Amino acid sequence: MRIFIPIILFLLIACDDINNHEKLGSLTIAFNTSLIDSQPSNSLNRLENSESIAPINLAVIKIGDNSPININLTSSITNAYTATNLPSGPTQVIVELYSKGVLNIDELRFSQTQTVVIEGGQTVTAQFNNWIPDLSNMYFYDSFEEGGSNWITGSSNPFAVASDDARHGILSVVSGPMNNGLSYLRPIDDIWLNPLPSTSPQTISIVYYSKSTCTLDITFGLRINSGNSPPVELNTHRPASFWTRTEVQFSPNALANITGFYFDVSAGAATSDNCVCYIDYVQVY
Repeated sequence: MRIFIPIILFLLIACDDINNHEKLGSLTIAFNTSLIDSQPSNSLNRLENSESIAPINLAVIKIGDNSPININLTSSITNAYTATNLPSGPTQVIVELYSKGVLNIDELRFSQTQTVVIEGGQTVTAQFNNWIPDLSNMYFYDSFEEGGSNWITGSSNPFAVASDDARHGILSVVSGPMNNGLSYLRPIDDIWLNPLPSTSPQTISIVYYSKSTCTLDITFGLRINSGNSPPVELNTHRPASFWTRTEVQFSPNALANITGFYFDVSAGAATSDNCVCYIDYVQVY
């Protein structure tokens, strides 16, 4: 009888270990930090042809109550992370993306939160690619979901808020039919969410998405001293027929009193009545 007691205890402990193992699962987190479309933009100028969200250099992953995991994106081969031995059931996962700020310290730029259900004995994969900007660390942000009240437009083909197509959310802005004409779009001067620095060890990035139904050019530049000084043209971009991302970087050290920016749109050749230009998801950070 004494021989069977240790055997029974061993079997009970082994069964308990198996049950506990089946209650634990793994989670693979895959995240896209490029925020670009699958097809590259057709750019006339390489100044803005950086295929990343500005210099995003750090991802912080928070899984439930576990300690945060830091991933250095400048040296990471792949933007993915796998966590093991997680209890089964729903858990909240947060991924935060950081880049260097004016003081050369990491500042939160984008984040996304998901509730993921962990399954015992299995590996669950969660995709993170729908980033929400952190407005406290943005100089400017507008995806036109609240209309176009922060913008000024005009010329022969003014922009208007559009609900038929958008890169982010459900609204964007669209020009009137170009027909060899011109159009412009710019935010109200000095409408920055946070004051634009006069000096910075880091470049400032301006990101926007655009598309067109014909061949046209978007010229992007900076407004100086509320337009009392000549504008500074930074680049010219030719959008494709699908949404493409354009990024323009500049150093505030070389420019004084930047009060805003602008888009000038022009059709390079004779166009049809349905030739229009869309712009959406504008960010400055």
